[in-house]
Order: sequence, then structure tokens, then C-alpha cells
Amino acid sequence: MRAPEISIVIPTYNRSYHLKMALDSIVSQNPKGIEILISDNASKDNTMLLCKGYAKKYPFVRYFRNGKNLEFDKNILSGIKKAKGKYIWLFGDDDVMNNDAIDYVKKLIENNNKVGIITVNYKIKNFKTGKVFNKKIIDINSTEKLTSNEFLGKVAHYLVFVSINIIRRDLIKKIFIKTKNYIGSGIVHYFIVLSACGINKSALSSDKILVTQYFNTTRYNENKKGADKEVDNLDSFDINIIWFHKILLDVKHYYGSIAIYKFVNNYISYSMKCEVYDTKLKGRLNLRRMLFLFKLHWKYPNFWFYIFPLFFIPRKILPVLPKMIKKLKVF
Repeated sequence: MRAPEISIVIPTYNRSYHLKMALDSIVSQNPKGIEILISDNASKDNTMLLCKGYAKKYPFVRYFRNGKNLEFDKNILSGIKKAKGKYIWLFGDDDVMNNDAIDYVKKLIENNNKVGIITVNYKIKNFKTGKVFNKKIIDINSTEKLTSNEFLGKVAHYLVFVSINIIRRDLIKKIFIKTKNYIGSGIVHYFIVLSACGINKSALSSDKILVTQYFNTTRYNENKKGADKEVDNLDSFDINIIWFHKILLDVKHYYGSIAIYKFVNNYISYSMKCEVYDTKLKGRLNLRRMLFLFKLHWKYPNFWFYIFPLFFIPRKILPVLPKMIKKLKVF
């Protein structure tokens, strides 16, 4: 039997309602030359019953259930190992694929010989209200073939969102043994995509919105070390930053020190400022965390412009700060 062109790998845990939406958005496209591989992390809801129904109805759906909760990273790696496709499309169990997404991606593969990485655009929508927060997240205006360093500068900020990443399987094989170093990070896929792009030296980034990410869906923490529990005096905010820097250090030889430096400096102005703002708003930006952020980021100019002032701005005025910034057009 001929191997599928694309394996859509869906790691899941206790989200059968949202998983059904994700699966329906894929099977409704009457896809050919693909497989859907569901890796169930020992869900306690009716996920198994749901998936067995899809596997019985659709021959291209393959369902695997772990004997126990392997946590997120091991679960996604388990799905990747079982996949048979030339390309692996990682997909979240609570995200939705647009109607023509599969055919569109297949055409991208067909028209771009030996493309190693494809990222697609997405929008964010409130699950409860239906309101669209952002109509288009990645700021590109056409489908672009990017060098690895261009990819790092334009797209890499968004790769933590699992469902926009499509990777050629042979590239994953080359670095798969190193993924064990990122078990427990919750972002092993981030290492995979950055490494694969570094090896391939290029990537294709599409401006077309093919995925909807829903906000306000039911979230479950699969990792044993919960997001709100203190671990070795560090919480998830600090741990995420440590893993982020560890991954960048590991892939630096692909991109070069200057490119990584620029990326981190830009990351501070994109994502980190929002994370630090939210941490301060919750009253959790204590002295230890300030020193931790300072130690890692003092050498980046954007740290002094975006992060350092938040150490001293009174918490009471934070809620009105975004409006003030918008008027001043500072950020």
C-alpha cells in the first residue's frame, strides 16, 4: 500500500468535544493521499469511543491509545514515530482546519520540489462568543520561500502554536534522537521545527489562513508538574523561558550567533512583553523573577525598552497602560 503524502498527527487528552470538531474539519474535505493519526494520552472521557468510530468509518484514520499519560512531549513524539507520511502536519486537538487546507498544502508541496518545512497562517477566535480576535496572525502578504535566517526572523515567533507546522519526515528523523532532551518542556515541536529548518536551510511560509485557533476552550495540563505549581522555586513562566533559551542554544549552529541574538531581541518585543505584563498584572512579578529575567536578557536592547520599565510601573495603572501605549504609539 502506498504511503500517504501527509500524516496529520493529533495528540489529544480529555478533549473529545473539541477533537470531534477538529476531525470533522479534516474528514469533511474528502482528503486523498493523507492519514490522520490520533495519539490519545490515556484520556478519561469518551475520546476512545469517538476515535474508534472515526477509524471504523474512515480508513485513513488511525487511532492509538497510550497505556498511561505520557505527558505532552512524549505523546506527540509517539505520534510522529507511528506516522507513515512523507510530511507530518502536527495538529492540535482543539483547532479547526479550513475547508481547502489539505488540497492547498498538497499543491504547495507539488509546486515546491523538496520543500522541507511549511508554515501556514492562522486566525484566533473566541470559542464561546465566536468573536475573531486576529484575522491573520503571521504578518506576511504572500507565500514566501525563506532562507533559514529569514524564517527565524519572520515566522519563528509563532511556531509554538503546533497546528501551523508541516515538516518533512526525513528531516525529523535526523534530529529525533535529540528530542529526548526536551521531554517535559511542552514545546518539543518547537525544537523539531527550528532544527529541521536549520538542516534544510529554507522553509516555505504561506500567507493563506488554513487554521483557526480557538481561545477559551477547555484546557488540560498533561504534564505532572502543573502550570500553577512551584517546581524548584520556579513556576511555568520561568521554566518556559529556560526551555526557550535551551532550544535556541541547541540550534544556534544552524543559524549563527547574530541571527539568534536578533531573534531573541525581537521575541522580547513580541511575546515576552505580553507574558511579563500578564505576570505583573497577576501580582507575580517578584524580585526573584526580576533578577531571573535580568540575568538572561540584560544584553538585549529590547529588554531595557519593553521589560525593565514593567518592573517599576505600579500594578494599579497596568490595566490602562495598553490604551496609553496605543495612543502614544510606543509599542
